[in-house]
Amino acid sequence: MKSGTRLFEKLLKKLVQEEDRQGRFFSLTALAGETLCREKGLETPSFLKKLILETKGSESGLTAKERASFPSLLPQKYVFSTIREAFLENAEKKENGRFFTDRDLAEALLRNYQPGRSCPQVLDLCCGSGSLVMCLVEKLLAHFEKREIEEKVHAWDLDEMSLLALEMDLYFTHGLQLKEGNVKKINVLTQDLGGESFDLILLNPPYIGSRESVKLHPCLKGDSRFRAVYKRKSDISYCFYPLAASLLRPEGTLYLLTSRYFMEAEGAEGLREFISGTFQVDEMTDLYGQRVASWPGVDLVLLTLKKTGKRNPTAISRIKNPDTRGIREKQLLESLKERDARLFYFYESRLPAKGKWRTSPPEFSPYLRAQEKILEEGGALFQTADSFQGIITGCDEAFIRKDGVEDALARFPVRDWVKSREILHETVGVSQKKIIYISKNDILTSEEELALAPYKEKLVKRREVRNGRIPWWALQWEREIEKFNETKIIWPYKAERNAFFVDDEGRCFSADVYGMRVHDSPWNVWTLAALLNTPFYDCLFKLAGKKLGGRLYEYYPHSVMNLPVPEFYAFHEKVRKVLEKGGQKRSEALLAHAKGNRLCDKIYKLNAGEQKALTALYDCVLREIYL
Repeated sequence: MKSGTRLFEKLLKKLVQEEDRQGRFFSLTALAGETLCREKGLETPSFLKKLILETKGSESGLTAKERASFPSLLPQKYVFSTIREAFLENAEKKENGRFFTDRDLAEALLRNYQPGRSCPQVLDLCCGSGSLVMCLVEKLLAHFEKREIEEKVHAWDLDEMSLLALEMDLYFTHGLQLKEGNVKKINVLTQDLGGESFDLILLNPPYIGSRESVKLHPCLKGDSRFRAVYKRKSDISYCFYPLAASLLRPEGTLYLLTSRYFMEAEGAEGLREFISGTFQVDEMTDLYGQRVASWPGVDLVLLTLKKTGKRNPTAISRIKNPDTRGIREKQLLESLKERDARLFYFYESRLPAKGKWRTSPPEFSPYLRAQEKILEEGGALFQTADSFQGIITGCDEAFIRKDGVEDALARFPVRDWVKSREILHETVGVSQKKIIYISKNDILTSEEELALAPYKEKLVKRREVRNGRIPWWALQWEREIEKFNETKIIWPYKAERNAFFVDDEGRCFSADVYGMRVHDSPWNVWTLAALLNTPFYDCLFKLAGKKLGGRLYEYYPHSVMNLPVPEFYAFHEKVRKVLEKGGQKRSEALLAHAKGNRLCDKIYKLNAGEQKALTALYDCVLREIYL
């Protein structure tokens, strides 16, 4: 980055701290536009003239010294998107689900785009400040006249400031002024779209969860256009798939940057079926948990979808190791464009019309066949055990103690308190934290109320208290204490590897931990936990579990409880000698090693080829290169 750009960004940081951010944005944009027209000898476009008139007399926030040096601070390209992104508040990002597209990501998404003979009719559906459309325009300029591009490129968004930044960058970077009406401020979910159609659509949709989106757009749940995809717990981004399909011409293409969550989410089955029935998935680039700085907390997938009746194999690119520490983001995306097989798998596969979309490369096909055999041979874990979630206190400081419990609250059950990190770090019981278990059915004395009084202000603000479901002194979601009293298997909700721990001391645990009780079955928790902790089952879960950021997987009960387990007596006969030698607890350590894997091979009657494939996968787990 040039020193002028760094100084410009430093100046923006100062300006965004001041009041009237929107006014400052427009004033600074007008000043930058005037400065560039003067410095480059360009004619002032009509939209800039209008802006200059509207901001006349308003303050840009610059000192006299900063004004004098302002021309030398301006970057060579993308001046106005840089300004817009600097002025976007974090609260606004969260509320409107806005993630601006990094230019390297835009280039990665469009890396294989080749223009045809005629200039396509293009729409950037939620354009923001225009990274996607700017990248596409640069490709179009190599093949078509500016006049054609100005006629055929459209950009729609709800944010006036972002649209202005796009128009300014197109003019000052490429000398383009899109046709009047092509840049449109519009709420595409609720307003009439005018019956237009396009050959190519670019899309980075907003990301707003179900609860928040219902508040912002309450009419969406009943909208027939989105009924197939927008259901319980759906993200608002799901609505943009049928919307884009309605705007695309036959054989048109949608380039999409989105979260990979929908590929494996139980609640996104309708969306996957819609995509399979409407589009041919030409290309899929799965970053598989490798986080990108401009999209904090989101695991990305890049998709190229064609509106056609043909169904061909999908060209899939998938990162090999999602924990690429030491590799710069730009370098990673460059390696994608260069098809670097050291960092990515490149292969073709057919995505299923129903079910979850996995991106397991051909190297793991023997394992997939072995898994199918396992599912046929064994029963599911839910037939042997049931699961339950941990406690939500709603205010830890009121219910969790480290230095003893007040005498006034001594009559309530007090249990050791376990958090997920303690299971992962194998430090259960070390923290010595306790939970005071106060149920909604408990009636407090005045002395007990007084002991909780310092926390009352926070406790009464909890949603369950406000709606009358619980009294202010109770745990928010208490669960049944009897479940915690039993010997049980507990495991963390998010983990890099299988981490099933047997608790026989009646501990309680937080909501980021799940518990499992073995019901009327010959299985015991020690042997079952030992089995689940083998590398065999670690591999098995990574095939079924939902991928999160970095090396993490989501150990949601639906995935865990559907793992196959062998018939107990067949299993017990194989491990009887192991159990006789070491007893129940000792068997946990023995089963966790290679012997446990060999036993699994025998139990599931895997042939030599399948065993060889599994052995290679055990090695992958040990090297921490995950499926």
